[in-house]
Amino acid sequence: MIQVLLLAIGFVASAPRALEMSSDRRAMVAPGPPAPAPCTSAEILWSPTQRLGIADFRGPSGADGLSAEASTGIGSKSVAEADGRHFRITITSFFDPCDSWMRAEERNAYTLGHEQVHFDITELHARQLARRYREEVRNAKDFMRVHQRYYEEVWKRSREMQQRYDREVYNDPEAQVRWQIDIARRINETAGEERKVVVVPIQ
Repeated sequence: MIQVLLLAIGFVASAPRALEMSSDRRAMVAPGPPAPAPCTSAEILWSPTQRLGIADFRGPSGADGLSAEASTGIGSKSVAEADGRHFRITITSFFDPCDSWMRAEERNAYTLGHEQVHFDITELHARQLARRYREEVRNAKDFMRVHQRYYEEVWKRSREMQQRYDREVYNDPEAQVRWQIDIARRINETAGEERKVVVVPIQ
């Protein structure tokens, strides 16, 4: 098979952290332990049976004021089938453990639940992209003509929903439960689209 196209865009989502204040400012820091070995963990594909765990957040801690960040993305790969007559488009949603982190003092069910919703939102939009390809792309030429626009449009909608989710939960932590219920419902309603593979004629 010949690989024709591989796209991937990632989104970094974050959970808020309680503000901390300190008047202790130090100009010098004593040497610490050796730096840990670089993270080499493979990306985790979204699965209805495998939820994220705290141990999956393996990157170094990031911005102050945040409890955690989840790096998720949508991938699109297209290949010509071995029969020379068909074209296969595969959409994935993934979580990158090496770019995702969670502060030690914030490693709890609430923070993990917040980041899982971000991953679920990414999966929801990956399914929307696959559905649009299935409904509107007739052949490989069609796909090459529209794929970039479709991909960017669905990613824009995903990013907007991710940001709206954060805003609402930052303003009202109890909103997280409503989001969990709503996104779980949407995932269940699109269960038939979980595979996210579209096969069209080359011509």
